[in-house]
Amino acid sequence: MSQLFNNFTSIGWWIGVVIVGLIINIVSTYLKPKIDVFLSSVSSKWATRNEKLRSARNIKVQLLRDNDHEQVMCYLQYLNQKLWVVIYMVFSVLTAVFAMYLKDRSPLLLGACFVFITLFLFFVLQSLFQGQSLLRLLIESRNNDDLN
Repeated sequence: MSQLFNNFTSIGWWIGVVIVGLIINIVSTYLKPKIDVFLSSVSSKWATRNEKLRSARNIKVQLLRDNDHEQVMCYLQYLNQKLWVVIYMVFSVLTAVFAMYLKDRSPLLLGACFVFITLFLFFVLQSLFQGQSLLRLLIESRNNDDLN
């Protein structure tokens, strides 16, 4: 506690704090306009990208709404993604069983098994995401169909 009190009463500590504060203030004064320009360009690019994605999604929904065959094909793609989820889950479980068999034998093969399990689980999540996006498209096109 006395060390803290000595720091607050020392002139060197106060000069250091003031100098660091001034340096931070000067640097922030010069960087703020550049940061503002950069963030505004990122924001406008993000808004343009979102608008393009929204219009492409609306085109897909309109295509599904207008064509029953496309709805069936989209549903088949959704079922395909669900099938891949099951396949990847089976692969990850089989790899985990194989890893349990190898736990005392080879650390290198055990590490490779964990890498493959991680990859298979990543593929599960990717297929789930793709399938859910297809299902959302189908639901949106069917809901809009019911409203018309």
